[in-house]
Amino acid sequence: MKTITVKDVDVSQSEEMEKKSIVVLNDCKNIVISDQLQYEWAGNFLKDIKNRASRIETERKKITRGIDAVKKSVMDLFRPATDNYNAAENTLKKAILVYQDEQEKIRRDNEAKLQHEAEKKRQDALKKADEFKEKGNDKKAHDWLNKANDIVTPTLGSRVEDVEGIATKKIWKFRVINKDLVPRQYLIVDEKAMGIVVRGLKDNTVIPGIEVYFEKSIAAGK
Repeated sequence: MKTITVKDVDVSQSEEMEKKSIVVLNDCKNIVISDQLQYEWAGNFLKDIKNRASRIETERKKITRGIDAVKKSVMDLFRPATDNYNAAENTLKKAILVYQDEQEKIRRDNEAKLQHEAEKKRQDALKKADEFKEKGNDKKAHDWLNKANDIVTPTLGSRVEDVEGIATKKIWKFRVINKDLVPRQYLIVDEKAMGIVVRGLKDNTVIPGIEVYFEKSIAAGK
């Protein structure tokens, strides 16, 4: 029998860490730097905050590594059966779609044949009507014209009967066959590529249609 061992996790430090972090946050909200001494103090305090956050991250990873390992073990335990059932589902769905397509082709072919026969009968009736019209026999011409109008274009329903709980959906997709014809509003700006250029060239960047600017960010060592 396969077993997975889950150890108890000590989270007693988390409450104390949260309390200290709230104090630090409130202190930072009230800080106004007005001289060099305060500026240097703020810089050192910033490094201290980074160190505290780093220590918390270390403690967090001590816990999550064990949890992640357990989760991986659980996923690995059920993955083979899940993968097999997923593969079986996809295989059966493909077989069902193949059968549906085959039956739909037969339906269309039969329907086209019946419609061709109906159209031939209609044209024959119209021809008869024209022949009697030319002979001056309006009654016969009218009768044949009515016959032509009474001929219904046949349509055939699906050859596949529905199975309860199984539905076929049409998922509409597209493929690009000529990108030069795609309207402008559907084109996406490659922001990733532009970002690489801007970070490299900085204020020397020349790309029509964009404005290059910078935002300041403070980097603090530990």
